[in-house]
Amino acid sequence: MTKITPKKIYIVTLILIINLIILNTRSYAEEQVEKNVYVVIINRLTLNDLSYIKTLDKLCKDGSIGLMNTRGSNGYYGADGYITLNTSSRAWASNNTSLFVNLDKSNNKIVYKRRTGRNSNNFQIGNLNINKLLEANKDEKYSPYIGALGDTLHKYRHKTAVFGNSDTADTFVRTNCLIAMDSKGLIDFGNVDTILIEDNTYPFGIKTDFSKIIKEIKEIRKKASLIVIETGDLNRLEFYENNLSYDMYLYHRTRILKDIDNFLKDLIKIIKKENSLMIFISPNSPNTKLKEGNKLTPIIFFGQGIKKGLLYSDTTRRKGIVANIDIAPTISNYLGINSSLYSGNPIKIIKDDNNKAYIDFLNRITKFVSKIRPQTLNIYSIFTIIILIISATIMFYYKYFKSRIKKISLLLLIVITIPIVLHIVSIFRHYTINKFIIYTMVLFLVIFSAILLIKDKYRLVFVLGVTYFTILLDILLNSKLTKYSVFGYDPIIGARYFGIGNELVGVLLPTGIIFLGLIIDKIKRKYFILLISILTILVVAHPNLGANFGGTITIAFANFCFLIKIQEKSLNYRNLFLTISLIFFIILLMGGIDLTINPNPTHLGKALSLLINKGPFALTNIVSRKLNMNIKLIGTSIWTKVIFTNIIILSIMLIYLNNILKEMINNNKFFSYSIISGIIGSLAGFLMNDSGILLAAIASLYISTSVMYVTIGYVVKRCTKEVGK
Repeated sequence: MTKITPKKIYIVTLILIINLIILNTRSYAEEQVEKNVYVVIINRLTLNDLSYIKTLDKLCKDGSIGLMNTRGSNGYYGADGYITLNTSSRAWASNNTSLFVNLDKSNNKIVYKRRTGRNSNNFQIGNLNINKLLEANKDEKYSPYIGALGDTLHKYRHKTAVFGNSDTADTFVRTNCLIAMDSKGLIDFGNVDTILIEDNTYPFGIKTDFSKIIKEIKEIRKKASLIVIETGDLNRLEFYENNLSYDMYLYHRTRILKDIDNFLKDLIKIIKKENSLMIFISPNSPNTKLKEGNKLTPIIFFGQGIKKGLLYSDTTRRKGIVANIDIAPTISNYLGINSSLYSGNPIKIIKDDNNKAYIDFLNRITKFVSKIRPQTLNIYSIFTIIILIISATIMFYYKYFKSRIKKISLLLLIVITIPIVLHIVSIFRHYTINKFIIYTMVLFLVIFSAILLIKDKYRLVFVLGVTYFTILLDILLNSKLTKYSVFGYDPIIGARYFGIGNELVGVLLPTGIIFLGLIIDKIKRKYFILLISILTILVVAHPNLGANFGGTITIAFANFCFLIKIQEKSLNYRNLFLTISLIFFIILLMGGIDLTINPNPTHLGKALSLLINKGPFALTNIVSRKLNMNIKLIGTSIWTKVIFTNIIILSIMLIYLNNILKEMINNNKFFSYSIISGIIGSLAGFLMNDSGILLAAIASLYISTSVMYVTIGYVVKRCTKEVGK
């Protein structure tokens, strides 16, 4: 038996102490995080607010700034904007589905387990209504993965933390937790229950305890990779505004902004820039009481690797504009995690020494175009309805209006000249209604004067050709005009940020195909048409140019039908099958190019990927969404009235001007082929696009106007013959 001596006891004790020290050191090291991401929520923030938050304004000089689209599944306000930051795509939430509580109270743990059937283990914050949230998003049109960011971080053993809330006197408002939770509604660390202090001079008599947040962040920053901080008071002011006059609202807002400024000064002092990324964000758009009228909110990046510049993502492909779905992949990317869960893309930095000035410009021009866009298009649609009705009435009763028949052609030219004027005028970068009206009128007079210098028989060809080639050239030159055109896309709506939208497809389709039909009738040569048709299809389809999936099908259908007709062949089942096969081939080709060259595929590439991975039935959600949107627009849009007006006018022309139309068609065979092809393309556009009614209405406007314009010449001849008799 071995004898135990004091020396051996000493050695064993020393070894045990050393092992304990090593184990503790390892345990402590495991708790250390290499990087921190701080998401600081200043909800309802505007660019003008930066003049009060001096710290943020200063950070723009050392960091990067941009504008963020805040749209969730159903709007720009409330919990939608928060949860979309943490999902695979746009999602829906409400205060009721965001009942987050601290789980350190035993009763909350019991409630969580009773409702979910799971233990909350060591998580400090949980959503007691997580099941309601998941259930509510099952049938959402974007099929979001709820808690995608939280699950990704937990999968790679990163911890999350949340501090603060926007509670009012009688309501829990803890939507900030939606940003960090996983799919179980759990967050590792934080405090959302005891983070407010009483202050009767603030809305609801409460305010955020910023000193407590600073203290608790100091304790947790070595454990949590993602730390979400809700400043809260600005959001509370939003809920309290109905109790305030405008002056008192501004008074409280100014105080709160200065409080936030002081908090940010203290926060930055404890942040290590060399291993931290700070994201200052406003998930919801600004308060309507401020009359800002803009649903894009400022977003600022500061920290490791962030240079002075502008934010950019492959989702928007717009310098200075990003989407809320880009936040989750950006956080994952910074922490060294690759994930295929997100539909957004990591945000990048474009160096720009005048970043703040550019964002001010971008904010003003985007807000202005968004404001006048629906008004201008509505006025234009009403104007066209009136002109078409007047013109059609005079044509139908031409025997009584013989002296005025020829003047109708000028009215019709005005109708089809206005869109290209509204498109080109965007080059002037106007910011006020008065300037927009003046520039538009001057440009219209210049273009229309040039049209009047041309012989009657070439005027329609000229207008259609200028419109067609201007749009095509603009797409090839990175859509310089389209980005700020009322016929372009609106980044505030967020349906499209680049390429060619349905409005311009509705213009490009008829102008191109009718232009070609008129040209063939005049020069009697048709072989070069194939080249132009293919060029148009490829430009609309290419992922780095038009990037419009529905538009590709629309343009391809119209052009292939036209090519069949000019070969004097009928549109029988065989030829229609051939057309569909060619379109399918183009989609495969362009979709393959999209998936190959783009890290972030467009709708075309995503649709092809979905088709390959999940089969044809996976596309039913896309088709269903497009049909539902069209059904909604049919009942509410002014463009429904435009398309019905055009259908009625063409139908009446077939009845009352049948003989004149026959004569026109016999003498303008290829023009009539282009009209038929344009109608087929419009129908395809209606069925294959989210806002297909708008595309079809604009296209039908050009079709009926062109038919009326060409027919007028034959009506005039008929009047002349009758006068001679």
